[in-house]
Amino acid sequence: RAAAESLREQQDRLTSIADAEERQLRQAMELSLASPPPPEPAFVDDDDEIQRALRASEQEAEREAARKKERWRKEDDSDLFQAALRASRVDLGPRGISQAAKVMATGDASLGQAALLAKTGTHTGAGGRFARNSAGGGTADSKRSSS
Repeated sequence: RAAAESLREQQDRLTSIADAEERQLRQAMELSLASPPPPEPAFVDDDDEIQRALRASEQEAEREAARKKERWRKEDDSDLFQAALRASRVDLGPRGISQAAKVMATGDASLGQAALLAKTGTHTGAGGRFARNSAGGGTADSKRSSS
């Protein structure tokens, strides 16, 4: 009997707490609905500011393109890169690591068959230098040989 009475008291307390929370929630909702909505944020349409931002973005893109082109030129002109290209022209196929990869991985332009070709010049075009053509793909050597 005491346990049942204690259980009933606890249920009554929980019910009164739930009712109080429900009343508070209802009051908060009523206050919220009664107040006007917050104003929309104002956007400033400053055409001059927009144009300045666009010009700055275009100039940055041009500078980045120039930096990228210069980085490519430096990479293309390096002796190591040229040696790897010569090695790749006479790479004899799947014998483990490729000749060009050997040259690039070790940083030694005398490895592989690139050094032999540079000395003897026996492979057609292997002694030529690689140069990017700005008008299209391919090397300067391939453009000369096709004309």
